[in-house]
Amino acid sequence: MAINGEQVTTPTGKVVSGNFTRHHFDYEAPEGDRHAGNRISADQLNDDEIRVTVTDNASGASGDPETWTKCAVIS
Repeated sequence: MAINGEQVTTPTGKVVSGNFTRHHFDYEAPEGDRHAGNRISADQLNDDEIRVTVTDNASGASGDPETWTKCAVIS
């Protein structure tokens, strides 16, 4: 996942718009993505970690949040 302003590149490489604030980003996962049609929320915890939560748009139920760690630069 890469966030640039109001655009996100999803883990499958699709670029979509979302809602951006300084430490939060959320968007609806596009067709073809693992959680297509659901709301993905990412909250910045620090410079290297975000907490990602998937919310089912149909039921409003949220899954358990996952903590993602920034990838190391290898070049």
